[in-house]
Amino acid sequence: MKDSLLLSLIFILILVSVFLVLTTFTLLHQWSIYHHPTESLSSGWIAATGLRAMKSTLPVSVILSIFLLFFRILKRPGNRILSFLLPVLLAAGALYGGGILFDSLAQITKNSSALTPEPFSSGRIHIIDGKYLYAGNVSNENIEMLLLIDPEKTPVFHLSAGGKIDWENRRLTSTDGELDFRDLKPGISPLLEPPAVLKDLFEDINMLNRDLDSLRTTSLSSFFLASLSISFFAMSCWGLAWITRMPLFNSLLTILSLRFIFLLYRVLSSEIISEFTHAFTKTVRTELLPAAVFMILGILLAIWDILFVPYNKKRMAELHG
Repeated sequence: MKDSLLLSLIFILILVSVFLVLTTFTLLHQWSIYHHPTESLSSGWIAATGLRAMKSTLPVSVILSIFLLFFRILKRPGNRILSFLLPVLLAAGALYGGGILFDSLAQITKNSSALTPEPFSSGRIHIIDGKYLYAGNVSNENIEMLLLIDPEKTPVFHLSAGGKIDWENRRLTSTDGELDFRDLKPGISPLLEPPAVLKDLFEDINMLNRDLDSLRTTSLSSFFLASLSISFFAMSCWGLAWITRMPLFNSLLTILSLRFIFLLYRVLSSEIISEFTHAFTKTVRTELLPAAVFMILGILLAIWDILFVPYNKKRMAELHG
């Protein structure tokens, strides 16, 4: 029992460390997109961008921390039930509580001009859904002079006196209509471009973040269920870390299962799956389908782990080396 309680503390330390590292890298990537050689970083930009970075990196930090905890379990397994349940509850609590906390901070700071985020940089070109946008002077919720280049319309160039920015819903309103800038990209390549092999993973993570944001806005109970099911499924993969006597093979399976979580969530959240589910049953809310599937798969994995994967402390210590 002592090892299981210590395991909970170690999980918190791992989570804090991973969260800080990923948030820092996200901040650096955002800076590389909106950098300018003649401008210095303002405290408002760092605070606002940092808040968004923390909010976006929390889910992946929780999931990654669970998998990193497996290495500690190999060394000091502790009680099988407690070593499983305590990290699940801590992870679900971090996802749920952290999401609500960052939302509350966003509400407090959204009207503060000192903390206004700057996805639109003055005097630069941006890309939104295949359209090119040149923003003039950006000040709080206002943009003076907008030049929109839309290759699919005639005329291609649209010049307006300005527009209004809705930071909360990530929408820009001008005389040419509304634009959703959640997928805003710079008109030039960022300094820190992620490798091509990771771009699909980042897209899957972004979809997970958007779905969790949507659930948190519509229903806190649904958001908690999603947080719990994701944490439960991730922890249910722990048997893969000692499924065989080959540590390298076990590590490969564990890494693949980590990638599988984000890929599966993206598939379950796709419109095709939602329409297919809605056609056969109307009792399951489509937005809760990923949470339901993750919970069912997690239960099946947990049963398989109990029945077929030995929780042998001596064997696990040998695998740890």
